[in-house]
Amino acid sequence: MKTKTYSNKQSDVPRLTEEIIAAGLPQDPNSGARFYGCTCVLMNNGQFQTTVLCYDDITQEEEGTIATVVGNHIPTPLPQEDPFLKDQQGKLWVKAESRPLNCTTLFTTRGDVVGASPDIGEGPRMEWDASVPGEWTTVGAPTGYKRKVIDIQFCDSIWLKEGSVYYMGAKKGSRIDMEIVCPNGGYYIYLGEVRQNTTGNDLVIEHYVNDLPIQGDVPMGDELNTETCSQELPNYLKFKLEVTIPESDVDSYGYAVMEIYRQRTVVI
Repeated sequence: MKTKTYSNKQSDVPRLTEEIIAAGLPQDPNSGARFYGCTCVLMNNGQFQTTVLCYDDITQEEEGTIATVVGNHIPTPLPQEDPFLKDQQGKLWVKAESRPLNCTTLFTTRGDVVGASPDIGEGPRMEWDASVPGEWTTVGAPTGYKRKVIDIQFCDSIWLKEGSVYYMGAKKGSRIDMEIVCPNGGYYIYLGEVRQNTTGNDLVIEHYVNDLPIQGDVPMGDELNTETCSQELPNYLKFKLEVTIPESDVDSYGYAVMEIYRQRTVVI
């Protein structure tokens, strides 16, 4: 088996596979197959890498065809009818919930470990403690305030549902923000249009908790609820929690919980 690797190239694997087949190169195990499949991973350097697994006797002309297809590829999923929307009689399901039928619900205070050995729920935790001085900075914070930034990521696509914030001893002026960040080279949807981040840096594409005030004690949690959920959010996107408190605060603390939909809650 030969591997054709394309660095700094993001792909939607099902769509790229169909495009290579459409270019005249059948996929294993079909008759006349010329390749086995495709993969796309986010490398440690922050760049995507696409790989096409080819037959050993792949010709230079066929390699050129694959390279052209990969070069022209735009990594947006193929439109398809959701098979879970119909029952065994072919009738449409009617649901009163937003959770996709092929997903389960997860409540979590932590992101995942991503990379070659992913682990669900073992990433950074969304918590803060004003008594820990090394966790805070005044860089980017308003005058008289300090800030902690917590970045989390998930190893699978997720659908964001709701969240809650728990805190004790929060001082006047304290607040939190939550953003979704797209890495350089990644794709995102803005006003219904697919775009690529070519800024060379991380790009904030959503600011969905904006300057939310926290004050006093809320041990039972302040729920941020909605009747629906987000669109599918691919696993290369990052979530950034910013906690901003007065510089004089040395004893407040808190936690954030996300309610999300995903296709698995453990890695087996």
